[in-house]
Amino acid sequence: MNVMDNKAALVGLHNIIYNVDGEVFITREVMPHPNFNPMFMMFGFINYDIMLVFLDGASTANHVVTVKLNSDPLLHTVGQSLMVMG
Repeated sequence: MNVMDNKAALVGLHNIIYNVDGEVFITREVMPHPNFNPMFMMFGFINYDIMLVFLDGASTANHVVTVKLNSDPLLHTVGQSLMVMG
């Protein structure tokens, strides 16, 4: 798999030249922040430059921590306020 392909993601890589500790996954879906506007980056405004990246597998590296999305509809509902840290 070509890691320069737009559909590839490197996970856990610490040195892009010497890939000794990274894993390559295919991205199933990417969801940029709804308020992200790449045009603002030309002017130095880097707001909302985050996105969710859904991979085709799970990392097996012990130095990688991933987020597991909630699958229980009773925990939180759409539109409910949450406090997020990170």
